[in-house]
Amino acid sequence: MNPIDPAELSALLDGELPPDRAAQVRGAIDADPALQAEFQRLSALDARWFAAAASAAFQPRPVSLTSPRFTWPLRIAALLSAILLIRFVPKFLAPSLGMLLHFAALVVLLAWTRSRAISPPQLSQIDAAAP
Repeated sequence: MNPIDPAELSALLDGELPPDRAAQVRGAIDADPALQAEFQRLSALDARWFAAAASAAFQPRPVSLTSPRFTWPLRIAALLSAILLIRFVPKFLAPSLGMLLHFAALVVLLAWTRSRAISPPQLSQIDAAAP
């Protein structure tokens, strides 16, 4: 019988030994307490690493690009209020003040659109919005 190489213990755990050599290694493990202890240590490490690999495996989760649900009604209410304010208030003002209000609303809308186009949400903001 050939002496047992420590690498063969690992190969036995991985199922990489030919059947006849695997039987010889198992017989040597049963006969030698030092090999048996080493094999048990390798088995325990293999189980720990397998469990760690399973827990570290990629777990896909949905990505939400929107804000939480409860802010949408508030945003819609604010937008509708702003539209009504911009649409109807100038009718009760002098024409020059009404035109100034429309111009101010246009400037705000263009500035907001430009800021959103230049700096899209960062990945950390997207991850924070995910449920």
